[in-house]
Amino acid sequence: MPEFCRPLSGVKLKKTLYYMLFAVLILSVSQSAFASSTIRAKAWILIDENDSVLISKNSSAKLPPASTVKLVTAMVALDRLEPTTTVTVSKKAKSARSGRPRIQTGEELTVKDLLHLALMKSNNSAAVALAEAAGGSEDAFVGLMNQKVNEIGANDTHFVTASGLPKGKQYTTARDLTTILRKALTYPLIRDILGKKVWMVKTAAGRELFLSNTDNLLWRRSDMIGGKTGFTCNARHCFVGAVDTGKGLLYAAVLGAPSRYRLWQDTSKLADMGEHLQLDGSLDYFGLFARFGSSALTWKSDRTVYQCILGSDAGFEDRPANSLLPFGYSLSPAAENFRLTP
Repeated sequence: MPEFCRPLSGVKLKKTLYYMLFAVLILSVSQSAFASSTIRAKAWILIDENDSVLISKNSSAKLPPASTVKLVTAMVALDRLEPTTTVTVSKKAKSARSGRPRIQTGEELTVKDLLHLALMKSNNSAAVALAEAAGGSEDAFVGLMNQKVNEIGANDTHFVTASGLPKGKQYTTARDLTTILRKALTYPLIRDILGKKVWMVKTAAGRELFLSNTDNLLWRRSDMIGGKTGFTCNARHCFVGAVDTGKGLLYAAVLGAPSRYRLWQDTSKLADMGEHLQLDGSLDYFGLFARFGSSALTWKSDRTVYQCILGSDAGFEDRPANSLLPFGYSLSPAAENFRLTP
């Protein structure tokens, strides 16, 4: 790939530009194709801490949320209850389909304990118990959940259950999930719980329940802040999580992955891409727009459009614009040359 393009005239300039464009286009297309072809989920998104979308696919598609709803369950519960409040598990809460460890009718646990169960082990009984304690009934509590997501700007989300178990028309989007997680992480207790690998919950009667976080990436990635998993037969495998790259937080949401293995692979790929996309901390996305006209070849970077005038001694023009850049590259103009710098 030529390192720079000078304001030459005629065939030499045009030939140089064609070679450079060809190489850059291959680079850009390969990166875009990599994301689309290797991430197998129905919908996904990656955003930075400024809420700018770095990369996405079907991010506005309304899909089943599964247990990712428990992030909102936790927020609404903490809006209305103290973490030290004791809750007695009802028969209805106990009957909610849940994996191990299971809680029993009549057992007493604190709100904090129930949050650990709901967020770390995705325990549905714990979510229903929190809903009943904070809202009087699960149905009433779900109304508060829908009010909460509207308040924080997750307007393409609607809940029917506090646990995420299938019922009625319940949906969210990958974009909304990042909004929900960003808000959830402002609750210190929720952030603390999501980042724990293991924990021990003890009921009022002394029964100990060992918890191992369903977020596999806590073991795989040292930059993992935490996140929330979800699964139902209809929703398939879902996750929303945050990583700290050292240059700022990145938020990734994946909905409808075909397997738990693919879920972790897809989320890790998004996080890895995000670290590269940050580059100098200002890029919003990756890719390339190149346009051939009768007289100009135009590159668009994040802040400036750089234009080589074909067959002219006029040189270069640059003007502010929001746009894209090839993955891993930055464009930097100089007085008499134009460099594409990896």
